[in-house]
Amino acid sequence: MSFLDDKLAGLANLADNGHARVGTVTAMLLAAASFTLSCFGLGGGAFGLAAVVATAVLLDFAVSANLVFGQRAIYALDPNERSRVNALFMATFFAGGAIASALSGWAFALSGWIGVSVIGISLPMIAIVYWTTE
Repeated sequence: MSFLDDKLAGLANLADNGHARVGTVTAMLLAAASFTLSCFGLGGGAFGLAAVVATAVLLDFAVSANLVFGQRAIYALDPNERSRVNALFMATFFAGGAIASALSGWAFALSGWIGVSVIGISLPMIAIVYWTTE
C-alpha cells in the first residue's frame, strides 16, 4: 500500500467519525490552494519544479479525498438508492473533469498558465459556495 493509499484510508476513518463535511471543504480548499502554489512554478528553476511537483501531489490528494468523502456519503444511503446515486455521482464527477479540462485548454490558449490557475482556483471555490447553501 502506498503512502497516498494510507492517507486515503485515514480519510475514510475521518469521514466515518462524522467529519465528512469539514473534510469536503478542506479538500476543495486544498485543490484551490494547489493551483495558487502552481503559479510559483512559472519562474522555472529548482524552486519552480518543486512547486509544480507539490501542486500535482496536493491536487491529486484533494481530488481523491473529495471522492472518498462523496463515496462515504453515498454508501451510507439505503442500498436500494445507492447504485442510482453512485452512478449519478460518478457521471457528474467525470463530466466535471472533462468540462474543466476543456475550459483549461481554452484558458491556456487565451492567457497561459495564469488563466488555467484562475479556473483551477475558481471552480472549487464555486463548489464550496454552492455546497454551503444546501
